[in-house]
Amino acid sequence: MMNSSKYERQYFMPPEVTYDWVKKEYIDKPPIWCSVDLRDGNQALIEPMSLDEKLEFFQLLVDIGFKEIEVGFPAASETDYNFMYNSTSVSQREQVFKKSKEEVRKIAVDGAMLLKELADETEGNFTFQYSPESFPGTEVDYAVDVCNAVLDVWKPAADNKAIINIPTTVENAMPHVFATQLEYVHKHLNYRENVILCLHPHNDRGCGVATAELGVLAGADRIEGTLFGNGERTGNVDIVIKDSTISRIHARFTRQEDGIYVTDMNSTNGTFKNGLRLEPNETVRI
Repeated sequence: MMNSSKYERQYFMPPEVTYDWVKKEYIDKPPIWCSVDLRDGNQALIEPMSLDEKLEFFQLLVDIGFKEIEVGFPAASETDYNFMYNSTSVSQREQVFKKSKEEVRKIAVDGAMLLKELADETEGNFTFQYSPESFPGTEVDYAVDVCNAVLDVWKPAADNKAIINIPTTVENAMPHVFATQLEYVHKHLNYRENVILCLHPHNDRGCGVATAELGVLAGADRIEGTLFGNGERTGNVDIVIKDSTISRIHARFTRQEDGIYVTDMNSTNGTFKNGLRLEPNETVRI
């Protein structure tokens, strides 16, 4: 037998542990859904989508009914990485940034100030989002401290809420541990009534759906996921529709050289394109 005792826990329990989420029997209202198919989903592809393909996929997501869609990730480029990327975990602080807690916190605050300045100079409506990247490997109270420092810069209001996005990067803890961590975040965030607490569940342990559901019980308001579960590494939480009136296997999407295609899988309620119902097993380009 291999010596399992050599593996140490990589996560941190919050300084105050509460289990209010355990007392809830069910989720009483749906979260806000955000599709990240064009970002995490795109990262999962051997050949990333072109701009035209992204626009095509974007329109599909709009037609499905998504009101919030993430179309890219600024820190994917070297320039933005130097100024904006902000992972808070112990390993990232020590091995990547080689910076102290205070220095990493300053990266977050400086980025928040820059965004606010740019938004003030630009016409339009903006919603700011901050994420303590690699949250599962971060001391929970420290993650909250950084989030609150960012919120103190933005000062979210009822008519202009901010998003705090908590990821389950590499899923290094069981779902009930994450729910306990998130409950601490929920209870200790400043401006809580003006903050949308969001989850970005990954599926490294195969627990993406469980993490999302328990996270909502623990106080989350919003879920980022992908329509088909595809995403970086082992994927993101799969946004599925649970309804007995919907076919179990409804349609299949495939990507070919000239675009994205949908195939009706002989579904009971049909597959539609531009209002026209496909024939059973028919494949059309979208």
